[in-house]
Amino acid sequence: YFYQDGSIEFLVKLTGIVNVDATTENDPKYGTLVAPNVVAPIHIHWFTVRLNINLDGLENRIYEVNLKGEPISETNPLGNAFYAEETLLENEMNARRHVNPQTGRHWKIININKKNYLGQPVGYRFIPGANVLPPVPDESLVRKIGGYVNYHLWVTPYDEYEKYASGDYPYEKLGEGLPKYVLKNRSIIDKDLVIWYTIGVYHVVRVEDWPVMAVDMAGFMLRPEGFFNHNPSIDLPRKVESNGTSTSMSHHNH
Repeated sequence: YFYQDGSIEFLVKLTGIVNVDATTENDPKYGTLVAPNVVAPIHIHWFTVRLNINLDGLENRIYEVNLKGEPISETNPLGNAFYAEETLLENEMNARRHVNPQTGRHWKIININKKNYLGQPVGYRFIPGANVLPPVPDESLVRKIGGYVNYHLWVTPYDEYEKYASGDYPYEKLGEGLPKYVLKNRSIIDKDLVIWYTIGVYHVVRVEDWPVMAVDMAGFMLRPEGFFNHNPSIDLPRKVESNGTSTSMSHHNH
């Protein structure tokens, strides 16, 4: 979805007929009873989005941003001061990250070589949506075959041969794809970056999901941060009606 303020939203929408099996249990541990003797297993859908970011050029870097509070002191006697702490992700291994809504965690992609009118580097904010971690042991087969689920965010320098989060042939050997790519531990400062974002959509099935589930959604948002010199949606062109009259787009949308 493309918005008038320059934001871009990506949504995965899920619906359909849930997978079911026969059961004699009235309260199955690993699923939900959706009809008499019919169980729908609990499961997770995994999606990885590969974004080759070229933000106003090929030389980009990425910061992780977390809210951090100042300790109580003479200059902060009430303890109500806090700030957004930015940490540069320098290489592939330290750019393996998880979402953290408790600190308002998001990531900021910037081009240090391009500035807005305040002299700030142009940037875009990557805002994650709802997500989960795989609730199975690290040594489980699924996490060895599909290692891209082990982290929500991965960042690599662009490589034309690194196209798939799971690798080209994930069933031929374990640890293919992203876990193997990042072992090179290449620099990701001022490079042509690829951001890989893995979305886990957990589905503890409801009775209301049977026989066809309602749409569930998950995704992320890209929002401009210093990319424009002001709110770009304020001064929109006027919309011309079929009768020849014009109305302000911003007023119309409001």
